[in-house]
Formats: sequence, structure tokens, C-alpha cells
Amino acid sequence: MMKPIYVVLFLLASCNNLFAGGFQVSLQGSKQNMMSDAGSALSLDASSVFFNPGALAFMKDRFSVNAGVSLVFPNVGYQDQQGFYTAGNTNKFSNPIFFYASYRLKPESRWTISFGVNNPFGSTLIYDDNWAGQFVIREISLKTFCWQPTVTYKISKNLALGASFNYYSGELILRKGIPVSDSTGTFGEAKLEGKAGGIGFNVGLVYKPTDKLSIALDYRSQSTVKLKNGTAEFTVPSALADSFPKTKFTSQLKLPQVVTLGLAYAFSEKFTLALDVNYTGWQCYDTLKFDYAFNSESLEDTKITKNYKGAFAFRLGGQYKFGEVVTARAGAFFDMTPVQNGFLTPDGPDANRVGGSVGLSLQPMKRFGIDLSFMYLETIKRTGGSYESGFWGTYKTKAAIPTLGFQYSF
Repeated sequence: MMKPIYVVLFLLASCNNLFAGGFQVSLQGSKQNMMSDAGSALSLDASSVFFNPGALAFMKDRFSVNAGVSLVFPNVGYQDQQGFYTAGNTNKFSNPIFFYASYRLKPESRWTISFGVNNPFGSTLIYDDNWAGQFVIREISLKTFCWQPTVTYKISKNLALGASFNYYSGELILRKGIPVSDSTGTFGEAKLEGKAGGIGFNVGLVYKPTDKLSIALDYRSQSTVKLKNGTAEFTVPSALADSFPKTKFTSQLKLPQVVTLGLAYAFSEKFTLALDVNYTGWQCYDTLKFDYAFNSESLEDTKITKNYKGAFAFRLGGQYKFGEVVTARAGAFFDMTPVQNGFLTPDGPDANRVGGSVGLSLQPMKRFGIDLSFMYLETIKRTGGSYESGFWGTYKTKAAIPTLGFQYSF
């Protein structure tokens, strides 16, 4: 009996995508969302704090505030290898948010100070407690916030540099079944909860060789996020309670570096195209460790090989201004997965994904604007599994994502 229990606890460390590609949230600005998150070379509003802080120097407005929320409606489908059993997630939606503010010290000043809060990583995925993969995952809920004080300096009329200090905070809930049952036939459960924190930085450069062309380079650093004093609780038959008492645990997760090359070209005063190429260095996520304060024959410190690889994303978007009041935007993207074959699990059933987006920016008043966007994405159907968990099948993920944003500037 004890050996299979240990195997499940070993799998607790396979919380595959806590900060992985499938849980990297690319919903950090309402205008960029309309263009499939292209726009690092554009100065659209204060959301450049995230996309490229150098772009803040070229904003026409001296002061800008931008805030919004997205609703992510996920649909994760699973089918076993025989094709007879199907399952899916039961959670309805998640709601990442963003808030940015920027201020130029004087109208002619070269300096701009800004601040931003966003959710760069996070997801909620819940399956029925009795589904076939319950011993791999029942629930994962990750909420992260990035706090970004930012400074931008306009080196010349064509060149600007911006940098931010990034502080990451987050909360994790993870539940998995344990293959031992009580007198009623109910399986046990392991539940992990904890809070994490870490630091990093962001540097962005924007160069405008002509009035029509903008070139951007942005770098977000790798960051180590430490989870301390997490709580591990186990629901098991009373005969096993001494082997699985409530205990503390620590862990350490590495957020990857992200390099973005952006181009934007204004074909006219009304029509602009933007292209972003992102490279995410997921190689840093090679292992995941859990260190329990209490160890027993059934609960030992664990180390799992993740073997992630670096991944590219390609984003193309455009905007067309119909006048002073209405601007329409649209975009498409292709996002490559960092999860390699043999490491695919239902807590992060990631695959290459494609998607598109549309939206409208409305400015009913001179200083106030409203952004409405909609994004849809699908992963390529992927068959695979994990060598360590032994759980295999075919996955397909879809998501519909409306976003509402507001802007005030002067």
C-alpha cells in the first residue's frame, strides 16, 4: 500500500506549468489584446510599462492611466488512448487584470515615471474529483501579480530607453487524489497551498528612424520565485494519518527570460501594422523541487525533471483609425509550446497554439476612452503523456477571451 502512495506524493512535484508556457498570460493591455498582443514598438497608452517601457517616451499625452480586465473562458478536452473515455475541466473562467499609469515630469521633459500591475502568469484548471486523471491533478489555481515601478529616458528625438523593477507575488493551490480509500470508497487527497515572491527587471529600447517606422527591443529578465512556508495537508484513512501529517514545504521556481523584437510601420495616418516576435527562455525550467519539513517513508523530498525548451511566439496586428472617435484593431498569432514529448500532463496540457483577435477603441470624450476586444485561441490537438506519471491521452484546448479596458489621459 505504501509504495503507490509514495508515487502519488512524488507526482505532487509535477505541478507542471505553475509558471510555464500554458500559463503565461499574454493579456496585459486592452489595445494590444485587439492585435493579438503585438505592439511593443507602438506608444498606445501606459500599458507600454509591460510591452516596452521605452515607448512611453513617445506618448503624446503627458499623463495616462489605463486599466482593464479580461475574462478567460477555457475549454480543455481529454480523451484516453482507447478513445472511449472523455473528460474536461469544470471551472468556468478566470479574470486577469492590469493597471498602468505614466507621467512626464514636464511637457518638454526627457523623463517619464510610470507604474504598472498585471498578471503575467496564472491559471485555474479544475477537473471532477473522480475523473480518470485525479491522481495526477484535481485542481490547480495560480494567481500571480507583477508590480512594476518604471523610469523612461528619451535619449534623443528618435531614441528612448526605459527600465522597470519587477516584483512578483503569487498564490498557489494544488489538489491531487491519493489512491487509498476509506470505508465509504472515497479516495484520499493531497492539498498544497502557498505564497511566493521574487524579483526581476525589464529593459526596453525604442528607435524611430523615420516618422513611420518604429523598432523595439525589450528584455524581461529571468527571475527566481521562492515559495516559503507552504502548507501540505493530506486526507487519508486514519490508519495512515501518522505517515501524512500536516506539514510545511518550500519550493523554488524560475520564471523565464523573455526577449521581444518589435516592428511597427504607419502606412498612413490611419493605418498601422505591428509585428512582435517573442522568445521565451523556458530552458531554466528544467526541474521542480519540493522540500517537506516532515519526511517519512511515504513522504520524501522530491525532484522532477521538466526538460522545457525555449519557445517562440509570432504576433501580427494592425489598427485603422476611422476618425477621432473610433479605431478598429485586429491581429493573429502563433505561439509555440515549451513542453516536450514525454512531459505532457493534464495540469498543463500545452501544445502549439493559434489564435486571433478583434476590437474597437472608442473615445466618446476627449480625455476618456473605452476599449472592447475579443480573442479566440486553440491548441493543436496533441497526443502524449508523462513518463513519470504514466498518464497518456489526447488533449485539445480552446479559450474565448473578451477584454474591457478604460483610459484617461491629458
